[in-house]
Amino acid sequence: MSEAPGRQRLRREAARRQHPPRTNLLVSARATTAACVARFLRRAWVGLRTVFSDGRSRQYAPAILPNRRPKSWDNWREKDAAASLRFIFEHELYSDSVMHGVARVFGPYELVNLIAGDRKFETCRPVLALRVGYHMSAQIEDADLRLRGGTAEEVASLVALVLAIRLRAADYSRVFHFDQDGEDALGRPCTVARMTKPYLPHGPMTPVIARAERIADLDELELLDSYATIASAEQVTALVRAARLYQDALWVSERDPALAWLFLVSAVETAAASYFAGKSLSAVDTLREMRPMIAEACEKHGLDHLQVVANELATVSGAQKKFLGFIETFRPPPPTERPKEYRQEWDWKALKKSLRKVYELRSRALHAGDQIPIELCGTPLPYGGAPCERVRDFVGESRQPHGSHIIDEGFPMYLHVFEYIVQGSLVAWWRFLAPTPAPSTPASPAPIEGTSRGDGDLPPR
Repeated sequence: MSEAPGRQRLRREAARRQHPPRTNLLVSARATTAACVARFLRRAWVGLRTVFSDGRSRQYAPAILPNRRPKSWDNWREKDAAASLRFIFEHELYSDSVMHGVARVFGPYELVNLIAGDRKFETCRPVLALRVGYHMSAQIEDADLRLRGGTAEEVASLVALVLAIRLRAADYSRVFHFDQDGEDALGRPCTVARMTKPYLPHGPMTPVIARAERIADLDELELLDSYATIASAEQVTALVRAARLYQDALWVSERDPALAWLFLVSAVETAAASYFAGKSLSAVDTLREMRPMIAEACEKHGLDHLQVVANELATVSGAQKKFLGFIETFRPPPPTERPKEYRQEWDWKALKKSLRKVYELRSRALHAGDQIPIELCGTPLPYGGAPCERVRDFVGESRQPHGSHIIDEGFPMYLHVFEYIVQGSLVAWWRFLAPTPAPSTPASPAPIEGTSRGDGDLPPR
């Protein structure tokens, strides 16, 4: 017997409620998608209008503002202005070096030695605890992270620059709160899921930059006391950016030396752009020094033609001139441990020749995709108790009598030599920026005999 019509209608209504029609689901999904797309387009239009507007609503796009000051510098100056302590964040700093010393306090920051000892199987491990005391006002604290990594990574990069070691900060693992109830003595352990601990990739058995694994001492960080005394926000921003590039170069130097070359050259360019800011450089003189063949060809057509070409190439030639001029001014003295043969000559004429070759190789790698020569990315061979500073010409030596020492002039210095020059130059520039150098730190690098700087003094402030 067939079901009654009323019962069939009730069964159909129950099935419809339990399994809604597919068309209704599609309509709902399409409406939700359309609403999301419309919301995205509205926000994109507001962002583009903010970027290309006359600046009245520029506060809605803080990430594109130029010359962001380092958060670590702002925080230190807030402490000096007697701002109250709000929080303390504790971070672990990872390295493959061994640290000596107990603790070091500079401004609102404290470094505590974790007594990690020698590493065995891991590439890096926590060696220091960094406690960051935040004194910043709400207006500064609510701003976005300034220089990619936040306060802890900025401080870690400055420590890495002064000590010439590999060092990176992990995210905070403990928070101390300071409010009206008083001090939080024990703090609160915590973990942050958005960041993992720093990973140092394995390199060759023999290090490319051997001194990066040295034993460092916290007593060598006296230069950090002058960090907040740098008055210019533009200069301190350039200093932290150069330190971050140097930190990245050391971190990847064993696994990817070619990338370390690019980072080191960029670190010098960043500092040089700040040092030469506001100083007039003659475009014609720069062209004659950096591109003599082009200048000679232009002079045949008159000085007016030379001036036009020099102005057009001022950006390219000027960047290289600043790069060389910065190192000429702030370069360190020769290393104490050097090989008996295959040395990099330290007079400015020989250094300039090698540095120009380094800059040309970097430019071709960055703009033309050419690889940094493999000879400059390998482990330098030891000779006389220290790694070689220049590439040996084995083919040329095979054609000469036994015991000949020939340098391959087609290659500049090894990476570890250039790293030593960059680190020494950046540290000397930091001392130059600080109005009061640290007591135990010399105010200028030691004079170098036979250089174009004469007595080796830094330029007047």
